[in-house]
Amino acid sequence: MRSKAKHSKKSRHSLKAAKDFFTKRRAWSSQEDEAIRKLVIENGTKQWTVISEKLSLQFNSQRTGKQCRERWHNHLNPGINKDNWSLDEELLLFENHEKLGNKWAEISKFLPGRTDNSIKNHFYSTIRKRFRKIKGIDGTREDLKEHDKLLSSKILSSLQKKKRQTQDNDVSTTLDENSVKDEECEKSESFPEFMPLEEDELIITGHHISNPFSSATVSSYYEEAPVEFMWTDDPYLCEEVFMMPLSTQESFHM
Repeated sequence: MRSKAKHSKKSRHSLKAAKDFFTKRRAWSSQEDEAIRKLVIENGTKQWTVISEKLSLQFNSQRTGKQCRERWHNHLNPGINKDNWSLDEELLLFENHEKLGNKWAEISKFLPGRTDNSIKNHFYSTIRKRFRKIKGIDGTREDLKEHDKLLSSKILSSLQKKKRQTQDNDVSTTLDENSVKDEECEKSESFPEFMPLEEDELIITGHHISNPFSSATVSSYYEEAPVEFMWTDDPYLCEEVFMMPLSTQESFHM
């Protein structure tokens, strides 16, 4: 009797071991990945039981429907964003985590292309780095779980500060560019010094027309004069300054 019970227990253990061998999480091969891509094209992204059965027949791998679904959604879907995380994405992650907690599926709605799994992994990877920076040691799973709210709050504050600095730098760069442009325009007021003018050319700024080579008695004209206007290609002149050729001085009447 004792021998029979011992044999029965051994049989159950063998069956469990065999089941674990087929269903345990093993590394996916490139052939399996390619097969799943083709099966998704044929069956869509809802028939995971059918896909797992066909995959098992092809490779004798005994992959479950859940495993096939997770492999597709977390790794094989061409819509997945696998680029490095941007500052804006990290801000969205930690802002929404502060509101929603560990609801990764809900947070993923604010991060197109990022999967639930990648969002969760990036979150814990980031707070693990912050814990190491503060404590000088790697935190255990229990450490991170205990302090995740405090750590995520500190990370969010740092991200917001970094975002403000980036915006300030952008504004500063724009101001510097405008300052250079204004300086070039100021220099252009003395353009006869560096740009030789022909005697039949006038300088036109806004509505005012003046000829630097004309006599003191002929000082200015106005835009109503019957002439053809032409923009100058000179890089030192402001945008509103352009040249015009004169066919004859008699074209203008005082």
